Amino acid sequence: MSDALKVLALAPYPEQAASTRFRIAQFIPLLREHGIECELKPFINNAQFAALYRKDRMGRNALRIGWSAAARMAELISAKRWDVVFIQREAALIGPPLFERAIARVFNKPMVLDLDDPLWVQYTSPIYGRLGSRLRCLNKTEELFRRWTHLVCGTDLIGRHVSGLR
Repeated sequence: MSDALKVLALAPYPEQAASTRFRIAQFIPLLREHGIECELKPFINNAQFAALYRKDRMGRNALRIGWSAAARMAELISAKRWDVVFIQREAALIGPPLFERAIARVFNKPMVLDLDDPLWVQYTSPIYGRLGSRLRCLNKTEELFRRWTHLVCGTDLIGRHVSGLR
């Protein structure tokens, strides 16, 4: 049995997305060199990411995101084998923070939250409109702010906002 620290890294986007590459993926080889096992699990795959902002794929995208949510729930079963869960932005692109709740309440795992954008700011998608904002569940960020064990902030603005909520 290995004594290596085991980190599950959850991201909304695949490594093809700059935020996932910059905030997580580039560090995985270095972590391995230091005896830390880290596995990256994006919510959507490369094909979904490539089609995400195409209006002609909205129906197909909705179906695939539903499948991604089901797959993310299945991944929770493996959460008990990880020592720490690192979440870049949010574990899922849609809905309330169900995955984060399960990680904190059911599995009682330390959760590192990495924020590179002010997710609490109201945003209307040029592709999905207000429906996209509603599906994303804006109040999810407030709950995430209460659940993290450790926090990594991409900017001082995010750090100041979050520290005022704790």
